[in-house]
Amino acid sequence: MKKVSAILLILALVLVMAPGAFAAAPKVVDDAGLLSDSQQESLEQKAEELAETYGIDVVIYTVYSMDGQDPEGYADDYYDENGYGIGEDHSGILFLLSMEYRDWAISTCGDGIYALTDYGIESVFSDMAGELSDGNYYDAFCIYLSSLEGYLKAFQNGSPVDGFTTEYVGPGSYEGGTAEEVIHYGEDRSSWTDYLIRFLIALGIGAAAGGITLAGLKKSMNTAVPQRGAQSYLKGNVNITSHMDILVGSHTSRTPRSTGSSGGSGRSGGGSSVHRSSGGVRHGGGHGKF
Repeated sequence: MKKVSAILLILALVLVMAPGAFAAAPKVVDDAGLLSDSQQESLEQKAEELAETYGIDVVIYTVYSMDGQDPEGYADDYYDENGYGIGEDHSGILFLLSMEYRDWAISTCGDGIYALTDYGIESVFSDMAGELSDGNYYDAFCIYLSSLEGYLKAFQNGSPVDGFTTEYVGPGSYEGGTAEEVIHYGEDRSSWTDYLIRFLIALGIGAAAGGITLAGLKKSMNTAVPQRGAQSYLKGNVNITSHMDILVGSHTSRTPRSTGSSGGSGRSGGGSSVHRSSGGVRHGGGHGKF
């Protein structure tokens, strides 16, 4: 009887403690102390609403020092280690602000990579940069969330906002584009089966077209009439001599093929530059100074 009572007591304690133990990580973490409690609560509520509406986690994280680490890598690891992200691909977007050397970084994951491309990262930071420089951090984060919502809504509607550039020379070089100009770097969202089906269809169409063309050419070229001897093929005197070509050297010239990344001449697509975090998770993102 005492054992049963003890087990029931333990279960009761687990049930009481569970909500706190398994609570989701907060959307706004102000370790640098830049916000008042009411400001942090307001931003938290807005970030929650965005995450619930668009299925992409939205996180703001401030810290004084990154202990010498790279801003983008620091943001990636914080995102991974604190269990952020929605769905199987952990979709989300984290904004990091580090005060020691005035660094900022954005880390995207899952669908966040496609919702907020390199162009989008530059654009949303540009919107909030003035307030950050003036030390109006709450106002800057409000602008950030408001600007971010436009990209999340466009992605949800199937027309993600992206940009293109003719010659990329730094932030601000991108021009606004449409969904037709989106080129995603790294892995494509389509599965390998989609590629296989497309390849087989293209192969079948190509084989059919090639067969029809060859059959037509063969028919048009079949004009020969059989001869009983070789005399009819000879005209005048025939003098056959030997001839030999000797290869004395060779040279192959290779020209690099354009990858479609930003920079160079011509109209290049935008998309998201992707990399792996220290834990091997695929992320997009960008960083800079404010």
